[in-house]
Amino acid sequence: MDLTQQPSLAINIRPAKATEVDLLAAIGLDAWRKGIKPLLPAFCAEDVDANNPFQPFVHACIEHILVAQLGDNIAGFAAREFNDNRITDLWVCPLFEGKGVATTSLMALEAEIQNAGHTIALITVTAHNT
Repeated sequence: MDLTQQPSLAINIRPAKATEVDLLAAIGLDAWRKGIKPLLPAFCAEDVDANNPFQPFVHACIEHILVAQLGDNIAGFAAREFNDNRITDLWVCPLFEGKGVATTSLMALEAEIQNAGHTIALITVTAHNT
């Protein structure tokens, strides 16, 4: 699919579905490989590549995951693993970077946090994550 030829699509944020676990785990791993893997020693990265920790994470936290969808494509996902005021995950498929997926997902989680009565949202990222 040539995304450069696609008209600008609205980003739809919705709850994740149990049937999407495999796809979301693959998106998480692809985004991790692009953004985090280069920052790690090879022996650490090999374990993640071999065992895809996104699979059990997505399966266990599916009720706390929001999916970002562009048209028919799942472009990324974001999560509050413990359903509190901490944003634990924000992953965008590399094909959809630069299209506002992360910003829109982050805003949706912030709204959830505020609607739950929290006055502060927390997030932790790697030191090299701008």
